[in-house]
Amino acid sequence: MEVEREAQIPARPDAVIGVDLGVKTLAVFSDGRPAAENPQYYDTASRKLRRLSRTVSRRQGPGRRTGRRPSNRWRRADAQRNKVHRQVAALRRDKIQKLTTGLARESGRSWSKT
Repeated sequence: MEVEREAQIPARPDAVIGVDLGVKTLAVFSDGRPAAENPQYYDTASRKLRRLSRTVSRRQGPGRRTGRRPSNRWRRADAQRNKVHRQVAALRRDKIQKLTTGLARESGRSWSKT
């Protein structure tokens, strides 16, 4: 099935926007609009990640110098931390993707790899 769609014209065709991605705030824009704050679920997941990292540090982990094997509790705690770390990274990546897609649709500047 082929669908013909008309080309969408951006709302501000001459606009150029600089975006600075940060840690405390998700993004800061160069055109004076308010900064995009981190969403609540990102802050919650970050707190969970901090707690799990502390738990992992209290367990008997692997020793690079001594060659000590990690304990099973350390392995389980590390697996939980890695799972939450992937979730936090995915949440941030998704939010940034949606933000930049919206900016690209709004402004007229576009580029492509050739």
